[in-house]
Amino acid sequence: MKLLRLFVVVVTIASVCTSQVATAAPPPFRGTESGNLALIIQDVALNPGGKLAIQVVDPQGKPHAGTPIKVRKAGTTVHHSMTGKDGQIVLSQLRPGVYEITSGARGGIYRLWAPQTAPPRATTGILLTDDGGVVRGSRGGWQKAALIGGAIITSGVLGGVIGYNVKDAS
Repeated sequence: MKLLRLFVVVVTIASVCTSQVATAAPPPFRGTESGNLALIIQDVALNPGGKLAIQVVDPQGKPHAGTPIKVRKAGTTVHHSMTGKDGQIVLSQLRPGVYEITSGARGGIYRLWAPQTAPPRATTGILLTDDGGVVRGSRGGWQKAALIGGAIITSGVLGGVIGYNVKDAS
């Protein structure tokens, strides 16, 4: 009977810890350079001439001048320059397709559409926030919470098993 209880305790602890570690794993899709790229592909409509406007702002919405912008397609850099005084840059002669556009440590994956072919939800430009940190949440915050939650659950299970065994022994 004690061997069965020990087996149940070990399996319970292993399953609780394993599920918490599995949920604390990093997202499966990350950018090739910065690791902070968006996981969602955003649709953007190009203007005539393959023009695309990109603006970089700080968290308060003020233009961020002199920020490097890198545009990559299929792992190859197709454009690299800096934003102007107004935090904007207009790229031209871009062809429709999927691009990785980064601004320092920020950026995302964008599907650029030829003029008048984009879906209704597509935007006409890209707005990036560049503050050198994380805009929402904090790095690893949810991972720590998941591990702490696992420790609390494991403690509760162990407390219950120990309490059951103490009651049984008396």
